[in-house]
Amino acid sequence: MKKLLFAAAFALAVPAMAQAQDCDRACLIKMADDYAAALVAHDPSRVPLTANAVTVENARKIGRGEGLWHSATGAMTEFQIHVPDPVSQQVGLMAMMEVDGKPALVGIRLKRVGGKIVEAEHMVAGNLSPGQIANLTTPRAGLLREVPESKWLLNSVLGMHGVNVGKIKQVLEDQKTLLNTPNPKDMSSDIQDRMNQIGRARTQLKAGYSQGRLRRAMPTASARSKLPQR
Repeated sequence: MKKLLFAAAFALAVPAMAQAQDCDRACLIKMADDYAAALVAHDPSRVPLTANAVTVENARKIGRGEGLWHSATGAMTEFQIHVPDPVSQQVGLMAMMEVDGKPALVGIRLKRVGGKIVEAEHMVAGNLSPGQIANLTTPRAGLLREVPESKWLLNSVLGMHGVNVGKIKQVLEDQKTLLNTPNPKDMSSDIQDRMNQIGRARTQLKAGYSQGRLRRAMPTASARSKLPQR
């Protein structure tokens, strides 16, 4: 589990250069809302699904028109939590909606490539008690509050392991510039140097973990005391 957490954190910090970031936060949130509405309408054609899009529901692969595409019977309530990630072009959505005529907590993850949805994942939790339903009327304010970048846990964890997050961000900006450069030879030497630096950082980070120097993806109690306090 720790290896998976660390791998996920590293993947988010240093995304693949080839992934075009053409859908911002607002775009991804709208895509998720449109998808939820299409589920209720039982109409996959209302969203840009690829012909071979993979859909999984409750850890089981389903076909088009199956699962929530058939069982969703009511639109989302006010309980909606969106988690857009423009870097990976994915969006998560947790919402209360009606499934088979009863309230259910639904989780959705969508992955977008080239303007179309290539992956869709559903998690459905039904049979909710009256108390659970009462607690899922509206999200707690803290869940929707924007967290200052300086207090992101990922930044703190990577910083503890010697990863220069600021340098990574600068390289990613350079990568965007490179994608829009008609001739790679026009790329400045400064950008080339920084791209070489990120390559070395990746190698060192992976080597450090494989040799056992990075044994935790999340900080221990003593390490947490050094993190910025809210």
